[in-house]
Amino acid sequence: MSDYLSFSERSMKWPPMFGRVPYERQSKSSDEQVERKILNDALGFTQRPHIQSILTPLQRPVGIPRLQSRVGAPFARLYAPELAQYDVPMEEFVEFIDNMNIVCADFVPLQILDAVGSLVGLVPNHWAQMAGAVTSLGSKVAVHAVSKIRGETFLRRVNSEYFNPRGLSVQMCTTDALVRLGHVPPEAAKMPPLDHVTATMSIEERRLSHLMPWLSPVTDQVPAPSPQTNKLKELCNKQAAYTSRRTQRKVMDDRFDAFEKQGPSPAEADQMFATLRAKGEFTPRQIGKMEKKYMKGERERSKDQREYEKEKSKIEREAEKDIMKAHRKGKIEDLVKAERKRESELGKLDREYSSEQLKRQRSFEKEDKERKKGHKAVWLLVQTISQVPTLRS
Repeated sequence: MSDYLSFSERSMKWPPMFGRVPYERQSKSSDEQVERKILNDALGFTQRPHIQSILTPLQRPVGIPRLQSRVGAPFARLYAPELAQYDVPMEEFVEFIDNMNIVCADFVPLQILDAVGSLVGLVPNHWAQMAGAVTSLGSKVAVHAVSKIRGETFLRRVNSEYFNPRGLSVQMCTTDALVRLGHVPPEAAKMPPLDHVTATMSIEERRLSHLMPWLSPVTDQVPAPSPQTNKLKELCNKQAAYTSRRTQRKVMDDRFDAFEKQGPSPAEADQMFATLRAKGEFTPRQIGKMEKKYMKGERERSKDQREYEKEKSKIEREAEKDIMKAHRKGKIEDLVKAERKRESELGKLDREYSSEQLKRQRSFEKEDKERKKGHKAVWLLVQTISQVPTLRS
């Protein structure tokens, strides 16, 4: 994926059919009608005439993170209160995000057919045929291409019909592109390290936490998805909600895999688990699983610490014996020799222990996949039109 996701000028074209039902036999007009209906339904919220007003540029752009970097993953349901002055109320902006998630989903009809086979009758025959074609083809490339083109088409139209008349523009870009666009200093672009505080954050909270000085404040206290009369949209919203929960659980598993290598102190861990329980986003069983991972790593670290302390005590005892013996004999050279031996053995032990700790630290950083891939995170970036720069490749 490129850093900057520009709009595609290609027309909407589905991949050719493979199998018993040739693509040429399908009605092109039917395909276009289905596609047009999906986009028109998604753009329904844009039809309200906007209220004209004299506006100042956004102090900071609005950034809405995608929950995963892959094409088709849903964007977080967030709202920036500053958008209200542009006649972009919370309900309409969240509906824009919901519809963006619907049209960009990874070939939603195929997901629906896989997940709820009993509801195949609710899906138009056109979609059922396309799902069969992609299943036969077995190509994720085709699925992602469809998702990408539909998303670009939707963004182009929602800009033209809704945001541009209000003096705003929306585009997709990665964290790297935010740096290159000049919205975020390079040194501030990296996600905050994993610790007992960031471990309790949602995906969007951790992605936004280090960027808040450069992005407009947002809130997750937004309305639930509006009632859907279209069955396909209803199923898509449910799929997006399911994907969001599953992604968060996967991220938490990765975070606690990292904590097996190097974790917070027991006191910090108590605070971390208390916060997770208070948030109520995970079941007691899920939190218990996280605790087991943390405790496994803590036992290993405690074992290493005990072995280090044991070996250190042994060196000290032997050194004390040699020193007392030198005192009794009154031999200064033996005393100096005993001190040097102690310093040498303690130094070697400390170096070995520090080396093991460094390996743990590097392994911990490697396991923090969320932070490692943070520069690839995808954003919906909202700016006033006058502030939209040209990104040089």
